[in-house]
Amino acid sequence: VVVIGGGRLLMYLAQGGRQLLTFFDADDVSLAGTTAAAAQALASALRRGRRTSFTVELINDAPARRDGLMDALRAAGFSSAPKGIGWEG
Repeated sequence: VVVIGGGRLLMYLAQGGRQLLTFFDADDVSLAGTTAAAAQALASALRRGRRTSFTVELINDAPARRDGLMDALRAAGFSSAPKGIGWEG
């Protein structure tokens, strides 16, 4: 799944859902709106695609549970999981 905003690549969710790559600094306070919008767009795409359940374990090659994107993903419909953040499609 690819998320594009403002003509820029924002996120790429790899096949299988275990790895999410972001192309912006989710910890940058000035990008809070971008972070929330990108997470919502990802969730919307997953709902439209009727994606089954999976757990994102890595965000930008680091454990997902340590990433600043977690709050935005939870607000978009993801939930905490033992190995990262889960999606229940």
